[in-house]
Amino acid sequence: MKGVAQKARTVGVRLPASSQWEAKVNLLATLVRRDLEAQYKGSILGNLWPLLNQLSQLLIYTYVFSIVLKVKLNLQGFPENSDVTFGVWLFAGLLPWNAFTSGLIKACCR
Repeated sequence: MKGVAQKARTVGVRLPASSQWEAKVNLLATLVRRDLEAQYKGSILGNLWPLLNQLSQLLIYTYVFSIVLKVKLNLQGFPENSDVTFGVWLFAGLLPWNAFTSGLIKACCR
């Protein structure tokens, strides 16, 4: 086992810095793709499921808060009292929150 670790260190020394980062990014992309394919392999929608899940959650929250509960939000650069304004603001908050909770759940429960 020590031989593999030593060999990995020597390969890292030979690669220039940009190649090291490129290799790490390629490895990360491969691992993410493999994880998504394994997670949604039996699903009818396949890899489209996470996108549809986020989109449906955004539409439901936007409908409930901006139309049913009449929450109004005024942001500079957006039309006043528009349902789209609230949807964009909600999306900006839900996207990082869902990524954080998903990562936390996967990290501690697998």
